[in-house]
Order: sequence, then C-alpha cells, then structure tokens
Amino acid sequence: MSSDEEMTQVVVRTSNHVIRGAVALIPGARLTDYLRNADLFIAVVDAVVEDQNGKELFRRRFVNVHRDQIEIVALGREEAVLADLDPAATALEDAQE
Repeated sequence: MSSDEEMTQVVVRTSNHVIRGAVALIPGARLTDYLRNADLFIAVVDAVVEDQNGKELFRRRFVNVHRDQIEIVALGREEAVLADLDPAATALEDAQE
C-alpha cells in the first residue's frame, strides 16, 4: 500500500464464499473503478472467509480474490451492508441513536 492509499472495508461475495476485509483505495476513488482497473486478482487484507451460510472457514492477513469470481462487492462494515439490504435494520439502527 502506498502512502496515498487508505484501507476501505468491503464485503465480497463469490459463488462459494463471503470475504470480509479491506482493500487499499486512493481517497475519493470509487470501488467500481478499482475493480474495473484491477488485474486478475484483488488483494483483500485482514480477511475473514466464510461459507455461504456464514460459517467462518478461516482468517488470513491477506487473500487474493479472482476478479471474475466476484458476484457482489459492498462497502463498509457488515452492519452497514445488512442495513442497506434490510430497511427494518436501518430503522432499528436509527432508533438506537
């Protein structure tokens, strides 16, 4: 990672796994542009790899994910991702603040 990059939390879904971790992006850069310009693999650091049912399979400091295997990528913490998918979760989160 160069000094002009910052770690951005992501959740990556493939056909077999869910990978939670971070990618290095230049501040203000869009994740879409990063993926479009990536080589065959993207580097995910501090990765937690789960099966499709949420069972943790392993943790690694670094994993490469083949770009063509990615089905969905979302920014942010798991809670933020779930809130994006579930309006009720957003309402509950707002009520707790």
